[in-house]
Amino acid sequence: MTLIRNPGKVSLIDFMGTEQTVVNAARVSIGGQKPKSSDEKLLKYLWKNGHTSPFEHVTLNFKIDCPIFTARQIMR
Repeated sequence: MTLIRNPGKVSLIDFMGTEQTVVNAARVSIGGQKPKSSDEKLLKYLWKNGHTSPFEHVTLNFKIDCPIFTARQIMR
């Protein structure tokens, strides 16, 4: 039996978008802007109720160092 000595590492390389990007994407359908104070409430509502498509407007890039068998499962 072989033990894995280095289980891997995940690093955030870059990101595009902010919380405001998510809020603006969610508000496209209703038009106009709301006060900034309601942005946090909107983010919580979207996540809690499973409306996750506005979150797809944010892009994250990761570097993943892992064993080959784990990499194959990630790519699957």
